[in-house]
Amino acid sequence: MDRVEREVTAIIARALSIETAKVAPDTALEQLGLDSIDVTMIVFEIEATFNVQFPGEFDQAALVCVGDVVRIVKKLRAH
Repeated sequence: MDRVEREVTAIIARALSIETAKVAPDTALEQLGLDSIDVTMIVFEIEATFNVQFPGEFDQAALVCVGDVVRIVKKLRAH
């Protein structure tokens, strides 16, 4: 697990008050009980942590699992 994956996992786990062990790359966000408000708060935390900006037209529905979140963060950091 690289730094981005560890940090994203930790952010999601903190938002849900669960152990990080329950958050894996293939874990569906819906399975974790995340709603759109939770996802928005997680996006804000990710932006602050990684100093990145999700595009204004970003579709949260594209984030199906934890791995999707990790991939978009890596992509945003590459730019």
